[in-house]
Amino acid sequence: HSIPVTVLPEIVVEVTSTESWHRDQTRKRAAYADRGIPEYWIVDPHSLYVPINMLDDRKVYTGVTLHDNIIPIGRFAGTVLNFDKFSLGDPDE
Repeated sequence: HSIPVTVLPEIVVEVTSTESWHRDQTRKRAAYADRGIPEYWIVDPHSLYVPINMLDDRKVYTGVTLHDNIIPIGRFAGTVLNFDKFSLGDPDE
């Protein structure tokens, strides 16, 4: 039994893996843009790369990168991401 979503989130944050990276960058990114989700972040914990995608007026995401680990725009503008807090767990698991 599924419950329909009636309120869309203002931001989606995906923590990606090697296996899901392509899907997150293509299919999911397009699906979130089509639904009008204003911000879509893709966190790659292994490379500590966090592209922030901001939806423009044409419903197309524009990529924004962090500068000195500071989020430059959007809902969390000015926030510093502390990558020391990212826990990757045991890489052999």
